[in-house]
Amino acid sequence: MSWLTAVTIVTCVTFLQSLADRAPVVSTNVGQVQGETDTFSSKFLQGSGDVYSYRGIPFAKPPINERRFRPAEAMDPWEGVINATEIPPSCPQIYQPFYKHLYGTNNFSEDCLYLNVFAPRDASPNAAVMVFIHGGSFVLGSGSDFPYNPLPLVFLGDVILVTINYRLNIFGFFSTGDDAIPANLGLTDQRLALKWVNENIEAFGGNPQKVTVFGESAGSACISWHLLSEESGQYFQRVILQSGPPYAIWATVLTPEQSRDIAFLAADIGGCTPSVPGDTSGLADCFRKNLTVEELLEIHSKVDELFLLGPTVWIATNDGEFFTDDVNTLIEEGAYSNIDILLGTNKDEGTFCTYLVTGLPEERPFVSKDFLTFITTGFNDPLVSDLLEAVYASGIDQEDNYVGALEDALVTSPSNVDVLIG
Repeated sequence: MSWLTAVTIVTCVTFLQSLADRAPVVSTNVGQVQGETDTFSSKFLQGSGDVYSYRGIPFAKPPINERRFRPAEAMDPWEGVINATEIPPSCPQIYQPFYKHLYGTNNFSEDCLYLNVFAPRDASPNAAVMVFIHGGSFVLGSGSDFPYNPLPLVFLGDVILVTINYRLNIFGFFSTGDDAIPANLGLTDQRLALKWVNENIEAFGGNPQKVTVFGESAGSACISWHLLSEESGQYFQRVILQSGPPYAIWATVLTPEQSRDIAFLAADIGGCTPSVPGDTSGLADCFRKNLTVEELLEIHSKVDELFLLGPTVWIATNDGEFFTDDVNTLIEEGAYSNIDILLGTNKDEGTFCTYLVTGLPEERPFVSKDFLTFITTGFNDPLVSDLLEAVYASGIDQEDNYVGALEDALVTSPSNVDVLIG
């Protein structure tokens, strides 16, 4: 065999392998995307096969410059084929130590409104669709940081999986309480992604009438808010709420007045105090034009330091648009969309919650006096305080009791309330 023949054969094999690694080009309503093939194999789960993966599909125009702090806009059509094989950037955030240990870190950019689609190569016709909304206290996370390997769920579950990015922290949950900087930008990002799924998932083999939205923690809380929105509710039929009930203290929705106060506090910190007192349009103009991403994250961090549960400063607002009424009123009146709901929590979730609560004793063993003060705060009934002391302050393992108290207060009990009301 000549050298030229050998090179030709190797080149052809390499080319064919390259073609085999590609996923089919899919035509969406705004343009074509080219994915890649990932192989799943597990002796433990007794399965193996190929999954078509499309990473980094844009579902909105970049929320930069004049589009910063404005509702996301759907993508304009593009020509050619987008290479959807690279992990997209996360939305701007400050990486916490525990997050680095769990997921590592990813580059971030204001141009971050992308989603990922994973589909079994041999998917059933009109396959069910699952859309994952990530958690992270509304301040960190990414659709590419799916906490579990997506391939087993997609291949063994025979489902189309979609994971999404949305704006976080000051970029996604900051508002002047009026139209200058509208509220709930992170939620409207999610809604636009759900609309994209509704309009395009059929091209990937999914059924837009069989969509389940699921998420953990803050992602779950976001889903519960979408349940209260008629506009959002048209894009899914089932939800799974994992450890993120709307009645959790950390998911308390702000009033427009509270959002406005936080906005002016942030403006003072960032040097954007308007020359005319109360001028929200001037404040918004400064935040859009004069501050860098790094400066905005610094403001986000400094505002957090002023509150006990800092991350929940950046949260949804009762704006009269996304929420047509007070959130608690909507829940109590049963305004949820008429869909199936699966709700639950994870075991020992209080161990994770300890990372999110600041200003509490850090030494171990915990001082009983401080511990009791924490768990009984907010209860005027002596009987309730006595019961809390009996449940969480008895025995010798104060650390376990502390974790259990956090878990029940922040996740389990609010979930039980949701079940009773629902």
